[in-house]
Amino acid sequence: MRRPPAPSSVPALFEALLRCNSAIVRAQTRDAMISDVSRILQRTPGITAAWIGLLDRDTGHFQPVTLPAPLRRYRQSLELAPETPGPHRNPVAEAMRRGQPRYCADFPNDRTTAPWHALARKLGVRCSAAIPLFLNGRVAGVFSLYSSQPTFFTTPVQIGRAHV
Repeated sequence: MRRPPAPSSVPALFEALLRCNSAIVRAQTRDAMISDVSRILQRTPGITAAWIGLLDRDTGHFQPVTLPAPLRRYRQSLELAPETPGPHRNPVAEAMRRGQPRYCADFPNDRTTAPWHALARKLGVRCSAAIPLFLNGRVAGVFSLYSSQPTFFTTPVQIGRAHV
């Protein structure tokens, strides 16, 4: 699951962004697009794990639709409601609720991610990015990206909204 660290996150992430944009334009179906983008993200240097989840409008819950093998057994903890109460505001739920990217530069020590600290340590996650996906102007899902490199997803790397 771990990738060798990139000398700089900026070139790797911009290359991944370009490849994702190309995959989105070329995809014939939603499922093909999700599969292609997920594969691109999983192969990006510096990214430890990447997955995509979509919002189920009927239940209001976020359902992972692509998960790398090491995260599959944690699937239940990844199924979220965007209005999670309490002090632990999962970055994915926040990105969905606000429609803005949520970056966590120090995941294992951020108090808002406390319920996931043990899992983060086990998987070597040091920082994360949750980037909302939009369809027809509404949040439809989230890219969830994780890195073993602290502050991997920081300026100038922070990515804006993804419109599909």
